[in-house]
Amino acid sequence: MSTQSRCCIDVLSHDGLRRSRRRSLPRRHPPKRRRVPLTLPNTTAFQATFDKLFTNSSCEHAASSPAEEKLACLRQLPVAEFRAKVGSVTGQSIDGDFSRTSIQFALAKGEYVKVPTIVGTNTDEGVTSAPTSVNTTEQLAGFVAEGFFRPALLPNETVSSLIGIYPDNPRLGCPYNTGTHKFTPGTLDKKACSIFGDIVQVGPARMIARSIAADDVPVYRYRFNQVVSNATILSDGIRTGFEQHFVFSNQLPEYPWDVNLAYQMSAAWASFVHDLNPNPEEEIALPQWPEYGSEGNGIVLTGFGSWTETDTYREEGINYIIDNVLPDSAL
Repeated sequence: MSTQSRCCIDVLSHDGLRRSRRRSLPRRHPPKRRRVPLTLPNTTAFQATFDKLFTNSSCEHAASSPAEEKLACLRQLPVAEFRAKVGSVTGQSIDGDFSRTSIQFALAKGEYVKVPTIVGTNTDEGVTSAPTSVNTTEQLAGFVAEGFFRPALLPNETVSSLIGIYPDNPRLGCPYNTGTHKFTPGTLDKKACSIFGDIVQVGPARMIARSIAADDVPVYRYRFNQVVSNATILSDGIRTGFEQHFVFSNQLPEYPWDVNLAYQMSAAWASFVHDLNPNPEEEIALPQWPEYGSEGNGIVLTGFGSWTETDTYREEGINYIIDNVLPDSAL
């Protein structure tokens, strides 16, 4: 079992639910990664999206009906029609029952299930969430203020300070380690990619790892850093989701580096699920995967020789995000 993306959010939400209602507890958190909506919108934030389902679909006749009838109609919609008419995606909402607070506040209060956990991200996460064709600081500021599933705009001062921390130099931007090459037309696209990747995914992952480790709970951190051998779109870099095929050891046999990394990762994942430790007894040619601890230890997973690292890259920017961006408008 492995949790990814929205499944990760679901697992974290269940943890808080079990914690508050004294339900049966999991023995460990399987590997999880990607974004957690730390600035959870309230239940009115996406009302327009819900309403459009009725005005744009064959459920239009139920637009003024009681909630039970609305739900019954939506459940009968053909899947193809629902997907075509749903419009904008929505984030998780605080409903006072299943979702009672942001995971950020739950972690700070220790109100979560304290079991061994793996938290990971990929090197170029921002490719998935960042805007493109960004040419001016003003444009970038607008995108950063609106954010990703934010219920309210970030304050101008916060936006300005954050943008000032990240360099304009494309050599230091995302996708990383690609020099001055531009994959998209905007002169500030690689800077935007760095900022959004850190806001949406890397920052929350580091915050979660730090919080769990501070409670003396075993937590293991990874950064996936392998470009898949059969990649057809180089601008994707090492983006969100690329590691999933490796976790399940589902690789093409003609690429030995991918096959070997997939074997190593699936063995580590299985060891964690069985023994609460991603270091299997059998030698798999991965370095010893250290606990995150107070030093922020982690492992970089690549098919050409994995290594350990300290989780301090882009430290100034990510610390600012954790301290100033993630808490803003969190519920």
